[in-house]
Amino acid sequence: MRPGVVSARPVAVVRLAAYHEHRDDPKEAAKVYERALEENRRNPVLLSLLAQLYHTRLNDDTKAMELAREAYGLAPDDSEVSHMLGRLVFKAGDQRWAVSLLERGSRTVGADPGRLYELGVAYHSVGRIADAERTIQS
Repeated sequence: MRPGVVSARPVAVVRLAAYHEHRDDPKEAAKVYERALEENRRNPVLLSLLAQLYHTRLNDDTKAMELAREAYGLAPDDSEVSHMLGRLVFKAGDQRWAVSLLERGSRTVGADPGRLYELGVAYHSVGRIADAERTIQS
């Protein structure tokens, strides 16, 4: 392993990144994920977590979208990955694809109110009013 490169062990990487986030240093958390991804770019969990960090803490939706798309390409059936990409795609204006992604993200997780609300809003945006009402009420 090269000096300064974090081992690609996902649990250790996630804990170290969480430590930096807890210390309100999202840039350092991003560096931790990026160093781990240098060793193994095919890790959809780390890609998705880094995408979420760029979206929520670093306010870079372009980078977040790039990472989320990459994660989705590796794990299209992963509900976390689908949901993350769905949120970004919706914000970018592609409501039809967002509905599909948010449906995938909500299907396997269960009745997470936040996810169901986002799915309901996406349904409404494409004119599926009955689905929107039913989803938001649930």
